[in-house]
Amino acid sequence: MAAFLTEGERAALAALVERIFPGDEEGPGAFELGVVDYLDRQLAGPWGQGGRMYRAGPHERPDHPGHGWQSPLTPAESYRVALAALEAAALRAHGRELARLADGELDVLLEDLAAGRLQGLDDPTPATFFAMFRQNVIEGLFADPSYGGNRGLGGWRWLGYPGVAAMHGDYAAHVGRHGEPYAPEPRALP
Repeated sequence: MAAFLTEGERAALAALVERIFPGDEEGPGAFELGVVDYLDRQLAGPWGQGGRMYRAGPHERPDHPGHGWQSPLTPAESYRVALAALEAAALRAHGRELARLADGELDVLLEDLAAGRLQGLDDPTPATFFAMFRQNVIEGLFADPSYGGNRGLGGWRWLGYPGVAAMHGDYAAHVGRHGEPYAPEPRALP
């Protein structure tokens, strides 16, 4: 499988995804659950390369990031540009690479990104990139493991999601048994 991220980008993303979904005594965080691997695969694949995206413009800035993708850049190009801007902001503010920042310093950087205050990022806008990045982290946490994230079904275990119900031989016996717990071991696609 072809990788998209450089070693430095992987390190920066590892720090950032862990602040979105940190590990604790209840379970692993985003990095351990494979979210960086998920992102790398998505950015190297058709979605990241802009497959099936209209990119010919005009590219107007919507008032809200929920209005959809409005950029000539592919998602992969946007990640590359945004990670460079985040790295520059970390060096300006703290004199250290993003991957070496303390949790609180990373939190401030992510808050600035989400609020649209990050300097040096124009396309995509900071808020638009944060919305996409946060959504991609969630996808990596909870998608079927065949996509590279949700390692060991840890995201599904955290949610209490059983996975593909049809994979459970006893599922049919539980249909119609309202109010009774159904908590089988999670199972992914074959």
